Amino acid sequence: MFDHYSDGDCPQCALKNQEIAMRLNRDDYWECPVCHLQAAGSKASFMILRERGTGDFREPSVSATEYVIGAFVTKQSADDPWESDGWFKDEAEFRDFIENEALIIVPAKTL
Repeated sequence: MFDHYSDGDCPQCALKNQEIAMRLNRDDYWECPVCHLQAAGSKASFMILRERGTGDFREPSVSATEYVIGAFVTKQSADDPWESDGWFKDEAEFRDFIENEALIIVPAKTL
């Protein structure tokens, strides 16, 4: 189920009724350990990024559920990656964004 607010759980996994806490990655973005959706922010805005993470998490683990409380779920601007294009109007708009604009990045293979 889509919600316009986040408490640090992955909004994409929430569509499947899963509560998966996003974690801080080495690029200092919140990242879902399951679908690799990334987000930035923690106070008023939880901006969903257009690029997926690679699963390179900080250790020890830092959970977004400790820092994000009632933040608006917004989308990253196509024109300026440091800005938001506002919040998602509904679940259909969110699904369209994660399926067509939040690019899947395949992690590099390690030897």
